[in-house]
Amino acid sequence: MFFLGNVILQKWFRSVFTTVIAMLLSISMPGCQIGPIEELSPLGLETPVSDKNSNQTATSTKSLESSSTDHSYEKSYNLPPISQVANNVAPAVVSITTERMTLDFFFREQVVPGGQGSGVIFDQKGLIITNNHVIENSTNVQVTLLDGRVFEGIIIGSDPPTDLAVIKIDASNVPIARLGTTAKTIVGDWVVAIGNALGDGISVTQGIVSAMEREATVPGSCQIENVIQTDAAINPGNSGGPLLNLEGEVIGINTAIARNAEGIGYAISIDEAYPIVNQLVERGRVLGEPWIGIRVGEVSAAVAQQFQLNTNEGLIVSPIKDSPAWKAGIKIGDVITYVNNKKIKTSIDLDAMLSSSKVNQEIKIKTDRFGEILEFELKLGEKPRLCE
Repeated sequence: MFFLGNVILQKWFRSVFTTVIAMLLSISMPGCQIGPIEELSPLGLETPVSDKNSNQTATSTKSLESSSTDHSYEKSYNLPPISQVANNVAPAVVSITTERMTLDFFFREQVVPGGQGSGVIFDQKGLIITNNHVIENSTNVQVTLLDGRVFEGIIIGSDPPTDLAVIKIDASNVPIARLGTTAKTIVGDWVVAIGNALGDGISVTQGIVSAMEREATVPGSCQIENVIQTDAAINPGNSGGPLLNLEGEVIGINTAIARNAEGIGYAISIDEAYPIVNQLVERGRVLGEPWIGIRVGEVSAAVAQQFQLNTNEGLIVSPIKDSPAWKAGIKIGDVITYVNNKKIKTSIDLDAMLSSSKVNQEIKIKTDRFGEILEFELKLGEKPRLCE
């Protein structure tokens, strides 16, 4: 009997305890009471706002909107539309059509279509940057502006190793594009490509900077360093056209695409193009570097033993035919040990000497020819600018 009473008492205590706890919760947390569903903000989110009088919470769309202005990345969306960039720069982008001379079956000269490309006017004198491979071996160059005007293009100069060229049209009141810089360009920046894609006239594509300081092989098998990689569509005919940032500045010259990939295009950095274009405008060509005209290998103990040399230091050389070294009498197997009385141990030593020299400067070279010490005086030549 005592046991049964104890069980009943425990059940009654638990029931009363549960009821008291529920009453306390309902008093201290009125916001949890079941009631009508409140309207959500446009994003479907609720932002709690303190009520000074009742200490209750409520939703506030205004608070949500104001808090969104605190995002640090919001300024990245404050960009001009692509249409604005295109409309501002497209008038300065030209279509280029070329013709070249060839021989027919009977070895008679005939003019045939060469190719099509693009260019960008950068000077009021009608100067246009384009690619070397667009105008290479051309006999006639035709330039068409966006407004329909057509001009004969005069080739001012070209540089195959960098795939750059400058042509000129005799025109007045031409629109020009602003040349920018890649100093602040980073991966992920939006870019715009404009050009004569597929020869159908000026068109516009957009993308981002996918990578910087890439290497690209352009038509003609030239290897170009420090190019911009982009996924903006660059099609045949776009070559020579500008790659723009969203400020409408030219940051690259579109030059090639990756043949075995999709969405990979390359543009020559405008910072790399500046000195080349300036030389083409001033001289019609790019001056070569000071040149001795030798192929070299660094001498080590193993090399000395293999070729039975009398020295373990220096550069074993092979002169290039008709080069300054060839004409001075340097022969294959000679080991250069001194240049202008400075000891030469590695190719880096020789390159450092050449970088501080000038074309046509006279230098003295001391060599070891299987134990015979010889001295040569030669005048530095100009290194041919060829694709490497």
